Amino acid sequence: MYDIKIQLGLCSVIFNLCFLAKRICLASLSACQ
Repeated sequence: MYDIKIQLGLCSVIFNLCFLAKRICLASLSACQ
């Protein structure tokens, strides 16, 4: 369960970075899925 929470936390950070770097956002979101 802790791993899932950590992954969700990383994804939330990625969503915030999405506004700064759309390319990184797309690449990272694909990894989160």
